[in-house]
Amino acid sequence: MLNNKKAFTLVEVLLASAIFAILAVGLYSLFYSAIRNYQKIEDSSEIYNTQRLVFSQIQRDLRNAFIYKTGDSGFIGSSNKLDFYTITNAYKNSTLYREAAQIEYAFNNNALTRQILTKENAQSSFSSQVKDLSFEYARKSDDPKASSAYVWQEVWPVEAPQDISLQQKARLPLALRVKIFISLDKAKNTDTVAFTKVIPLFCDVNEK
Repeated sequence: MLNNKKAFTLVEVLLASAIFAILAVGLYSLFYSAIRNYQKIEDSSEIYNTQRLVFSQIQRDLRNAFIYKTGDSGFIGSSNKLDFYTITNAYKNSTLYREAAQIEYAFNNNALTRQILTKENAQSSFSSQVKDLSFEYARKSDDPKASSAYVWQEVWPVEAPQDISLQQKARLPLALRVKIFISLDKAKNTDTVAFTKVIPLFCDVNEK
């Protein structure tokens, strides 16, 4: 009795293999694309969380900044470093209390740090994704026709002229402008995105 079962021809096998390969490539591409999109969302979320953490911490510290003594506010700032006196939260025997502290923010060796200078070993670092930072300091504009009430400078107090330097040394700036650059890719550390925030200080608005 003859066997009526029909075997696959070589052409059919090759065609089936080609269809399977196309489907496999398509599924792999779809899966890879989904993974990449998820990673982008995760990276984007981390970037925004980092900038929020940096800005909110600096803003909390500046909210209670005060003048250290008559003639010397204790507020010293450059483009990448900032020292000032403020009121911070502290704990002793699990009890929360408030205390005066000297705070320093500094960006050195590709790292942004916050240190309480009045305490030992009280330094903390922010995310390694912060790749650059700059501070600017606002004083009141002397020009009544100026488009902005603020005049921004890179240091506080200025070194010259002497009378302006002494005035600024005794006061706090009107506001602080912080600009941070955060890496888009933790692995490559090449491209960055910039965020800027203006943080007002609670001081006399009539000060220059």
